[in-house]
Amino acid sequence: MNFRYSVSNFKSQESLQGMLTQGLKIRSKQGKTRSGFTLIEIMIAMAILALVFTGLFHMFSQTITAEAATRFYTVAPMLAQEKMDEAVNGMHGSEGLYMGDFDEYSEYAWEVSISNAASDVLGNAGRDMKQIDVTVTLNAGEQTYTLRRYAFLE
Repeated sequence: MNFRYSVSNFKSQESLQGMLTQGLKIRSKQGKTRSGFTLIEIMIAMAILALVFTGLFHMFSQTITAEAATRFYTVAPMLAQEKMDEAVNGMHGSEGLYMGDFDEYSEYAWEVSISNAASDVLGNAGRDMKQIDVTVTLNAGEQTYTLRRYAFLE
Protein backbone atom coordinates (compact mmCIF):
# COMPACT_ATOMS: atom_id res chain seq x y z
CA MET A 1 0.00 0.00 0.00
CA ASN A 2 1.14 3.48 -0.77
CA PHE A 3 -0.07 6.17 1.62
CA ARG A 4 0.16 9.74 0.47
CA TYR A 5 -0.69 11.30 3.78
CA SER A 6 1.72 12.91 6.12
CA VAL A 7 1.18 13.94 9.70
CA SER A 8 0.82 17.56 8.60
CA ASN A 9 -2.22 16.65 6.43
CA PHE A 10 -4.26 15.86 9.55
CA LYS A 11 -5.79 18.72 11.49
CA SER A 12 -5.54 16.95 14.79
CA GLN A 13 -3.90 14.00 16.40
CA GLU A 14 -7.35 12.42 16.86
CA SER A 15 -7.99 12.21 13.13
CA LEU A 16 -4.59 10.50 12.66
CA GLN A 17 -5.47 7.98 15.36
CA GLY A 18 -8.82 7.42 13.74
CA MET A 19 -7.12 6.68 10.42
CA LEU A 20 -4.71 4.16 11.98
CA THR A 21 -7.33 2.27 13.99
CA GLN A 22 -10.02 2.28 11.33
CA GLY A 23 -9.21 -1.34 10.38
CA LEU A 24 -9.86 -2.59 13.92
CA LYS A 25 -13.38 -1.14 14.27
CA ILE A 26 -16.22 -3.62 14.67
CA ARG A 27 -19.88 -2.67 14.33
CA SER A 28 -22.20 -4.10 16.90
CA LYS A 29 -25.90 -4.87 16.33
CA GLN A 30 -26.85 -1.57 17.89
CA GLY A 31 -24.78 0.31 15.30
CA LYS A 32 -22.03 1.31 17.71
CA THR A 33 -18.40 0.81 16.70
CA ARG A 34 -15.87 -0.89 18.92
CA SER A 35 -12.20 -1.44 18.26
CA GLY A 36 -10.21 -4.54 19.20
CA PHE A 37 -10.49 -8.31 18.96
CA THR A 38 -13.26 -10.51 20.26
CA LEU A 39 -12.63 -13.08 22.94
CA ILE A 40 -13.20 -15.97 20.54
CA GLU A 41 -10.58 -14.59 18.13
CA ILE A 42 -8.03 -14.38 20.92
CA MET A 43 -8.87 -17.90 22.13
CA ILE A 44 -8.50 -19.36 18.63
CA ALA A 45 -5.16 -17.59 18.17
CA MET A 46 -3.94 -18.93 21.54
CA ALA A 47 -5.04 -22.48 20.63
CA ILE A 48 -3.17 -22.32 17.32
CA LEU A 49 -0.04 -21.02 19.06
CA ALA A 50 -0.28 -23.77 21.70
CA LEU A 51 -0.46 -26.47 19.01
CA VAL A 52 2.50 -25.02 17.12
CA PHE A 53 4.68 -24.69 20.22
CA THR A 54 3.77 -28.19 21.44
CA GLY A 55 4.93 -29.65 18.14
CA LEU A 56 8.14 -27.64 18.20
CA PHE A 57 9.00 -28.68 21.76
CA HIS A 58 8.32 -32.34 20.97
CA MET A 59 10.54 -32.19 17.91
CA PHE A 60 13.29 -30.47 19.91
CA SER A 61 13.11 -33.16 22.61
CA GLN A 62 13.38 -35.98 20.06
CA THR A 63 16.40 -34.30 18.45
CA ILE A 64 18.24 -34.11 21.78
CA THR A 65 17.48 -37.78 22.55
CA ALA A 66 18.64 -38.92 19.11
CA GLU A 67 21.84 -36.89 19.41
CA ALA A 68 22.70 -38.45 22.79
CA ALA A 69 22.11 -41.99 21.47
CA THR A 70 24.18 -41.30 18.37
CA ARG A 71 27.04 -39.98 20.49
CA PHE A 72 26.95 -43.09 22.71
CA TYR A 73 26.89 -45.54 19.79
CA THR A 74 29.81 -43.70 18.22
CA VAL A 75 32.03 -43.43 21.30
CA ALA A 76 31.22 -46.74 23.08
CA PRO A 77 32.39 -49.11 20.29
CA MET A 78 35.66 -47.18 20.00
CA LEU A 79 36.28 -47.44 23.76
CA ALA A 80 35.24 -51.12 23.84
CA GLN A 81 37.64 -51.95 21.01
CA GLU A 82 40.44 -50.18 22.89
CA LYS A 83 39.84 -52.37 25.97
CA MET A 84 39.46 -55.48 23.80
CA ASP A 85 42.88 -54.84 22.27
CA GLU A 86 44.37 -54.45 25.75
CA ALA A 87 42.80 -57.77 26.86
CA VAL A 88 44.00 -59.66 23.78
CA ASN A 89 47.51 -58.27 24.26
CA GLY A 90 47.57 -59.57 27.84
CA MET A 91 47.37 -56.26 29.68
CA HIS A 92 44.59 -57.55 31.97
CA GLY A 93 46.18 -60.86 32.91
CA SER A 94 44.47 -64.18 32.52
CA GLU A 95 40.98 -65.19 33.57
CA GLY A 96 39.05 -62.81 35.79
CA LEU A 97 36.94 -59.67 35.96
CA TYR A 98 38.56 -56.25 35.59
CA MET A 99 36.87 -52.83 35.71
CA GLY A 100 37.63 -49.14 35.65
CA ASP A 101 36.92 -45.74 34.12
CA PHE A 102 38.21 -44.02 31.02
CA ASP A 103 40.41 -41.00 31.71
CA GLU A 104 39.26 -38.76 28.85
CA TYR A 105 35.63 -39.98 29.02
CA SER A 106 34.85 -39.82 32.73
CA GLU A 107 31.12 -40.59 32.31
CA TYR A 108 31.99 -43.97 30.70
CA ALA A 109 33.04 -47.07 32.67
CA TRP A 110 34.43 -50.38 31.40
CA GLU A 111 34.38 -54.00 32.52
CA VAL A 112 36.47 -56.78 31.00
CA SER A 113 35.61 -60.42 31.69
CA ILE A 114 38.04 -63.13 30.58
CA SER A 115 36.89 -66.71 30.96
CA ASN A 116 37.90 -70.15 29.71
CA ALA A 117 36.09 -71.07 26.49
CA ALA A 118 37.45 -74.59 25.97
CA SER A 119 35.12 -76.94 24.17
CA ASP A 120 34.92 -80.69 23.69
CA VAL A 121 34.99 -80.25 19.93
CA LEU A 122 38.41 -78.55 19.98
CA GLY A 123 39.90 -80.87 22.60
CA ASN A 124 43.49 -79.99 23.60
CA ALA A 125 43.75 -77.43 20.80
CA GLY A 126 41.15 -75.26 22.54
CA ARG A 127 42.57 -75.29 26.04
CA ASP A 128 44.06 -71.80 25.60
CA MET A 129 40.91 -70.34 24.03
CA LYS A 130 39.38 -67.56 26.08
CA GLN A 131 36.08 -65.73 25.87
CA ILE A 132 36.62 -62.00 26.30
CA ASP A 133 33.63 -59.80 27.06
CA VAL A 134 34.07 -56.02 27.17
CA THR A 135 31.17 -53.92 28.47
CA VAL A 136 31.13 -50.13 28.26
CA THR A 137 28.46 -48.28 30.25
CA LEU A 138 27.41 -44.65 30.29
CA ASN A 139 26.37 -42.91 33.51
CA ALA A 140 26.34 -46.00 35.74
CA GLY A 141 24.36 -48.24 33.42
CA GLU A 142 22.09 -45.76 31.65
CA GLN A 143 23.27 -47.21 28.34
CA THR A 144 25.36 -50.34 27.77
CA TYR A 145 27.47 -51.62 24.90
CA THR A 146 29.00 -55.14 24.96
CA LEU A 147 31.67 -56.59 22.69
CA ARG A 148 32.58 -60.32 22.71
CA ARG A 149 35.56 -62.06 21.18
CA TYR A 150 37.13 -65.50 21.32
CA ALA A 151 40.91 -65.62 21.19
CA PHE A 152 43.78 -67.93 21.96
CA LEU A 153 45.62 -66.42 24.92
CA GLU A 154 48.64 -67.85 26.66
